[in-house]
Amino acid sequence: MTASKSTCELYLPLLKALADGKPKQIAALPDKTGQIYCVLPDDLGIREPKDGSCDYLEPMIAASTELAKACLITKSADNTCQITERGLALLKENPSVVDDAVLRRYPEYTKR
Repeated sequence: MTASKSTCELYLPLLKALADGKPKQIAALPDKTGQIYCVLPDDLGIREPKDGSCDYLEPMIAASTELAKACLITKSADNTCQITERGLALLKENPSVVDDAVLRRYPEYTKR
């Protein structure tokens, strides 16, 4: 399964937002990734619905799920996530992009 473009574009910013190793609430990560990369929801094709509700979290949750499948982050039941040693090792490679092809390097990702 291939993730949507907006989801894939969040992999690297999400990993970098977690690079300090501290657990973070997924709900706080859209702001954190925006601060690091100046990524606006519109840049990723994420639109705020006209009814005032906010669906910015949907791509972030999808991205965190894919990263967790590759064991690059852990996710807990209370919607917090934390980078793993594997995720830190990937960041040390200084990739210019993290996409589904990169995630397929990890056997756990392809098994699911």
